[in-house]
Amino acid sequence: MSESHAVPARGRVGVMLPRDLPVGDVLPYARRAEELGFHQVWVVEDLGWRGGVAQAATVLASTTKLTVGIGIMPAGARNVGFAAVELATLAQLHPGRLIAGIGHGMPGWMRQAGRTLARQPPDADQGVRESAAPAPRR
Repeated sequence: MSESHAVPARGRVGVMLPRDLPVGDVLPYARRAEELGFHQVWVVEDLGWRGGVAQAATVLASTTKLTVGIGIMPAGARNVGFAAVELATLAQLHPGRLIAGIGHGMPGWMRQAGRTLARQPPDADQGVRESAAPAPRR
C-alpha cells in the first residue's frame, strides 16, 4: 500500500456526486474532480436514484487517484454477506481507495424498500448522552 493511502483521509478534500446528476455525467464529473485535485468523490445510494456500489465501482475503474466513498449503504436493506463480498472485492481491486459508509437508512426509504426497523434510531442528542454515560461496572 502506498504511503498516501496508509493514512486516514482527514485533511483531504472531497466532493459529493449529486444523486440527481444525469447518468451520462457521472464519469465526466468524477474525472473532472480528479483533474481539479480533489482527493475524494462520494457517491449516494438512494432508492429511486442509483446504487452506491455500482457507482463506486465505475468511478474507481475510471480514475487513478480518487478515493471513492459510498454514503451510505443501508444495512437493513442488504444481505450482510453479499455486501461484504462486494466491498471486499472493490477494496482488493482498488487498494486504499474505497470508504464504505454503512448506516440504518432513512425510515421512509426503508419502508419503501419493504423493510422496517425493529426500533427507530435514537436522535443525535440521545446518542451523545448515551455515549457519554459511564460504562456499567461488572
